[in-house]
Amino acid sequence: YKSDYIVECVKPDGEPYYYYADDFEELIKGKKLFLNVTYSSGENVHYSTDEILAELRQGFVYPDMFNINVTDIDDDVIYTNVFSGVNEIEEKYDLVGGGKLLDAINNSSYLSEYGIQQIINDIEYAVSNISTMVDEYMGRDDFLTEGNTNFAYIYTDSENGAVSTNRTEYADKKKLNENIEKLTVETVENPTKKYIVIYPNLEDFKTNMNVSAEYFRNLIKNNFGSDWNGVFAAAVDTSYPIQDSFFSAKQTYDNNLKYINTFKILGIVSTVTAAVSLIWLTVIAGRRPEDEEIHLNWFDRWKTEIAIAFVIVTGIILFAGFMNIWHWSGIDSAVAESSYAYGYAQSYRILSGMASINIGTRAMAAVITGASFGSALFCAFYLSLVRRIKGKSLWKNSIIRSLGLFIAKTWSKRSVTAKSLWITAGFIVLNWLALLIGFNVFWFIVLLIADCAMIRYVVNNAVSKSAIKEGIERIALGEINYRIPTDNMRGENLEMAEKVNEIGNGLNLALENVMKSERLKTDLITNVSHDIKTPLTSIINYIDLLKMEDIKDEKIQKYLSILEEKAHRLKTLTEDVVEASKASSGNIKLELMDINFAEMIQQTEGEFKEKMQARNLTVITKLPKEPVIIHVDGTRMWRVLANLYSNAAKYAMPGTRIYSELKVSGENAVFSLKNISEQPLNIPIEELKERFKRGDQARTGEGSGLGLAIAEDLIRLQGGKLILYSDGDLFKAEILIKRS
Repeated sequence: YKSDYIVECVKPDGEPYYYYADDFEELIKGKKLFLNVTYSSGENVHYSTDEILAELRQGFVYPDMFNINVTDIDDDVIYTNVFSGVNEIEEKYDLVGGGKLLDAINNSSYLSEYGIQQIINDIEYAVSNISTMVDEYMGRDDFLTEGNTNFAYIYTDSENGAVSTNRTEYADKKKLNENIEKLTVETVENPTKKYIVIYPNLEDFKTNMNVSAEYFRNLIKNNFGSDWNGVFAAAVDTSYPIQDSFFSAKQTYDNNLKYINTFKILGIVSTVTAAVSLIWLTVIAGRRPEDEEIHLNWFDRWKTEIAIAFVIVTGIILFAGFMNIWHWSGIDSAVAESSYAYGYAQSYRILSGMASINIGTRAMAAVITGASFGSALFCAFYLSLVRRIKGKSLWKNSIIRSLGLFIAKTWSKRSVTAKSLWITAGFIVLNWLALLIGFNVFWFIVLLIADCAMIRYVVNNAVSKSAIKEGIERIALGEINYRIPTDNMRGENLEMAEKVNEIGNGLNLALENVMKSERLKTDLITNVSHDIKTPLTSIINYIDLLKMEDIKDEKIQKYLSILEEKAHRLKTLTEDVVEASKASSGNIKLELMDINFAEMIQQTEGEFKEKMQARNLTVITKLPKEPVIIHVDGTRMWRVLANLYSNAAKYAMPGTRIYSELKVSGENAVFSLKNISEQPLNIPIEELKERFKRGDQARTGEGSGLGLAIAEDLIRLQGGKLILYSDGDLFKAEILIKRS
């Protein structure tokens, strides 16, 4: 290629005409042609002729840049436009028949319409490839010569009847028919010779193979011209006396033939196995042995459209990677070379009936790798699809459905969303108008104002939402007197804040009513208990007086014992009710002091020793050697321990052991009491801490059902925690309280 550009001119009839830059410049400077230059817009251009010629030569004049009219000496318009074409090419030799490339193009309407760029590209391709093609063509002689191949052919030239053949015995054109007969005859030694004879007319076509006569006739005519009127005959000696490519193909075929039936069986078994496996995987997809639920994995929870797009993109990437492996391993080169080797002699490729391409283990590895990744990708997506269908999430988890629901929700709540939508839509329209109309100072100011307004709106909305959130959180945490400041709020945020404040007022009022109700209830319980205590004390005293009398009647003695038992139970119940009421309402004054928790446990255990022995219960105690000091109300803490030991004495299975243990865990003292329950614990463990609840759900025992409830309230008031456990009939109560 030269640095100069060809000058391309347009005739009045629209046809192109080409000049070499030097030739065009010589015509202009010799005053044989004249340039009249204007801009495409019609303005006059103050360029000199030399400047225009230099721009044309350098390739800087484009078809739509100038209007350059070229006139002759008579002022007639020769060309309506002139511009730079393509780079000139160096022509060291004239064309056959004389002249240069542009002479041939300008003198041929076909070539001028074809386009100079395409012509130069075709010339370049021919020049760069012709030597390779010649070498390949010349190399065929060695391949097809007599003694080097089992392939024999006879070809007659349709113009002069000359015979071309690779067998000396068939060279005499006077014996053409006889030679064709000899070429195609099947002998006893070679009964399976494959042959084909092609004539211009299909009715004369001869072959002993199942091939298309029209295909081969067209193949010959496409290579030697549509007016071909000769004869082409070819045959392969299938006894393969010469070890050529046909011989090698035959060996390969024979070696592989024994595996065909095995591969057929393996193919059928593999297909059936794959089908059964796919059906089985479809049935169990999403199932687990422990339940009948459909379980989705992390990929199944992706949006349906995103999952499909991911699989498609991954498939494309895998395919591209497979093609790179195919190319890198040299398989494509082997295929191309093999295809070409068989392509330049299509007759013998088909005649052999055994054409094969051996691309070796690299091809196998590439195919297996590609098939494995492809199968894994298919199975993963297919099973995910099955799980989605079973779990009814295919449509439910799709972007289209989500978008539809969003639109429907937006429309159904249009009274709330309309304002935000209009603001957002207006902001978007302004931006698009600025892009479509053209960005200038006016639109810059408009968008700046819109941006500032949008920022202010978003910030105010965010601040208001944050204030409302903080108010809700503080009220939820118990600050019912907190009120959200509404000074800078507008619209919906103001309404929401006012509603939350009203909720706070309502909660405050409700809490006051609850507190009032609790006080009334506590007062009622205290008063009623006090009123009951007075006559109850008299009853107990009179029972004691009656027992002092010398009453001989055993029935009366039994009745007095029952009266005494029930009276004392009623007194205990009355005291427990008052205690439970005070503990739950927090209406107890605590006198906190430092107490050795271990000593208190020993004292409590001693007071319940007789009750334990009465039911044949053995207490196993484990206490630390060092004092464990806790800061509590001694009386209330003793009541907690007493209730736990009393509970164990009443409900533990007779003849069993009760385990008492105190240990230190960090900053806490942990006391536990374990026993085996006499009756099944047939209610949830947490319900045992409710008032009037007992494990046996009976009302015939001496317990009131308030012991654990009182213990939990008292320990809570002292900063501790009561935890209950159960495992079958094993019952465990545990106290956690901070050490001082």
